[in-house]
Amino acid sequence: MFVRRRRDVKEMEFPADLKELGLFVNDDDEIRQIDKPTEKFEYKVFKNSRWNELRREAVYKCLRKLALDRLSDLGFRIHNLKSPNHHTSIPILHSSDLLHNRSRLLLLIPDETSDLGIWSTRAMDGEVPATVSRGSMAGIAAQAIDLGYSVLILNTGALKYDTELGTTLTEQAWKMRNEKPWSLGGRIKGWDKSWDEVRGSEDPEAHVGTVMRRVASREVLSRMVPNETEIYVVAQGEGARAFVMWLDSQGVWEEWGKRFAGAAFGEPRYWIEALKTEGVKNWLKERARAYVVAVDPRGARIKDPRFGCGAYSAMTDIAELVVPWCTDMILEYLEALRMDPEGVNAGVVFQKFDITGGKSGEEEAEGGEGQEGGAGVERVEAGEGGGRMWGDGSTVGCGW
Repeated sequence: MFVRRRRDVKEMEFPADLKELGLFVNDDDEIRQIDKPTEKFEYKVFKNSRWNELRREAVYKCLRKLALDRLSDLGFRIHNLKSPNHHTSIPILHSSDLLHNRSRLLLLIPDETSDLGIWSTRAMDGEVPATVSRGSMAGIAAQAIDLGYSVLILNTGALKYDTELGTTLTEQAWKMRNEKPWSLGGRIKGWDKSWDEVRGSEDPEAHVGTVMRRVASREVLSRMVPNETEIYVVAQGEGARAFVMWLDSQGVWEEWGKRFAGAAFGEPRYWIEALKTEGVKNWLKERARAYVVAVDPRGARIKDPRFGCGAYSAMTDIAELVVPWCTDMILEYLEALRMDPEGVNAGVVFQKFDITGGKSGEEEAEGGEGQEGGAGVERVEAGEGGGRMWGDGSTVGCGW
């Protein structure tokens, strides 16, 4: 039997430089093509799919640098959480005033596919109407600081440690660095759990727990987050699920519950019926809101019982764009919560559903006076708009 020998073909290389990649940031803070200034980044420019992937990864390197540079300009600092008794570490970001601002803290938690400091690369690279600032976390961070929050950015998306770079990468970035097609020599480096997995940040939920435990114990951010600090949360997708499931884990609510003042989620992936702690369920009902994938007008109330809190349309069918497109509404909601924590989420009645289907009683939910989405009492059931439910409990366009 004859086996064709693989040739030592050199991998195609692309520079991590926007100009050399034919792109630039225009006056409206959008990524556009130099040769076609009105057109956004185009993924498929080669017939070779591997080249397209490598070129996109080079663009994403530029976007990561843009995001970190803008956060650095706002005074953000990188802190490496070192794993105990292990060579791995994972970076997080915090605003420079974290040491001095004792009143309120905003946690920003990205999805499981997002880089540190980024909500959505898709928003950053040209998906209208988002921009570089809104697709990154620089936009919401700058507004939050102006409103008086200190900011802590978690890293629930880049959890794979690269020993050569000495930092963590997303799943996609790790594969692009460490794997090749068979024709180019095959895998360079396989995944070694004992070596490449970050201890204490094995998954998004573990990462949230590690950051919060080490903040609470003051092992890392010594005295930066005192006990009297009110904590608010903005989380996207899997990051939202990780936060809620951590909060629902044994003993956490009793220790932390009183410190969390409110939350806004973008297309979260948890189920209210999967939660065990009544305190967490009540907190979600009284202090949380979800913005979800839907075709309804932006800010319209969505009839969706999955999350145990009020749900509102982001007017997009792309899950990763929810937070970038709803930043203004999210901050307005958190500020309303701060001013009137007991009244903002009062007044709406929705039908509570269990996972197997069927109604299981009525619950009060959110929708106080002055909040977008309507005031007064509204009876909400599954079956319309972005909250349409299939037999298995999933919803149209939810991105699961």
